Amino acid sequence: MRFIEKGPPPSALVPFRNDTSTSFDDFPHKDALREALVDEQYGLCCYCLRRIRAIKEQMRIEHWAPQASAPERRFDWSNLLGACLGGAGSPRSRQTCDSRKQARPIKVLPTSREHMSLVRFEGSGRVGSKDPEIQRDLDDTLNLNDRTLVAARQAATQAVLNELKLRQPTGDWSRQQLRRELERWRPSTSKRELPEFCESVAQELQRRIDRA
Repeated sequence: MRFIEKGPPPSALVPFRNDTSTSFDDFPHKDALREALVDEQYGLCCYCLRRIRAIKEQMRIEHWAPQASAPERRFDWSNLLGACLGGAGSPRSRQTCDSRKQARPIKVLPTSREHMSLVRFEGSGRVGSKDPEIQRDLDDTLNLNDRTLVAARQAATQAVLNELKLRQPTGDWSRQQLRRELERWRPSTSKRELPEFCESVAQELQRRIDRA
């Protein structure tokens, strides 16, 4: 997970903000929502940070506050996120993200800077939090420590470290070198997409900058 800064809603959603008669299933402009969510999230799932594309077959429109418990927020842009398919159709033990969460409420909110400051990625590829409620969300409700995700995050981080070692085999990297590498994994106005698992890599690089 990483902090998602919500911008203004897409124009197609605005007329429906106070609509209580239309179901989300009947909303006619989901393609516009998908495109806006993918752009806003730099092409990454709001939970696991895997790649998503703005087509129905490759992403879900996630309601952070479930429609079952918060129907008044079904067209609330601040409540809408883009999620990957999360292993839909697989056994529940292997599902992640929205597929695993379904209609269960969670505490951890990707659009909250405070919450995202409490989410920490380890060099091992695991993700955790000192907040026990958030930890339950990460482990159980979202299953973000699924072994496939842990291995993928660890591999992404190790690939960056291996690339740095090729440039400087001693491993004695300066803060300037590490900061330059970190820029590849952080959002900017010039980027349309971020690499998969960017926050895991960025946090490892930041730890090394702090120690340099």
